[in-house]
Formats: sequence, structure tokens, C-alpha cells
Amino acid sequence: NETQKTDKMADIQAEAEREFKALQGIQKDMNKLGESISKLTATLAENEMVDKELDMLEEDAVVFKLIGPILIEQETDEAKANVKKRVDYLNIELKRVEDTLSTLNTKKQTKTKRVMELQQMLQQAASK
Repeated sequence: NETQKTDKMADIQAEAEREFKALQGIQKDMNKLGESISKLTATLAENEMVDKELDMLEEDAVVFKLIGPILIEQETDEAKANVKKRVDYLNIELKRVEDTLSTLNTKKQTKTKRVMELQQMLQQAASK
């Protein structure tokens, strides 16, 4: 009977450790996604600002694009279209990352609950 109790506690302990490691992995992934959201948000704000500045240009304004170390003249309409495409892409990517973060948050909550249940089971088994 004592051996069964010890085996049961060892099984619970092993599961708790697996769940805790999984929880740590989820948290690590969430941190990376948080960093991605910060970068995407900053890049999006930058591109939205460029879009507004391009909208304020006069008809005959000259626009340059930096390609490597060289400034190349670019059509204003082409520059506006490129910036709008980039803003659209960044919005889609930001939504995708936020959705992934939300999914991971749900998994984190589930794992956290399971780890707590296992800890309670260990405490109950140890007190018997």
C-alpha cells in the first residue's frame, strides 16, 4: 500500500514537471510574440506616418526611395501604393501574431490550472 502511494506520488510529480516545462515553453513563446508585436507596431506607425506625409505632397513633388546606399527617384503614385501595401501587410501580420498570442494565452491558462491541480494532488497524497 505504501509502495502504491509512493508510485502514485512519483507519477503525479512527473506529470507536474512535464506540465510545468510545457508552461515555461508557452511563456517563452508568448514573450517572443510580445517582442514581435512591439516591432510590428513600431514599423506600422512608421509606415502610417510615411503614408500621411506622401498624401500631403504636391502633385509635382519628387520622391526618392533608398535602395542600399543609393537614392533612386520614384513615382509618387508608386511610392504611395508601395506604402499602402506595406501598411496592409503589417496590419494582417499584426492580427496574426495577436491571434497566436491569444491562443497561447488560453493554453497557458489551461496548463497553469493543471499544474495547480497536480500540486494540490501531491499535497493531499503527502498528507495521507
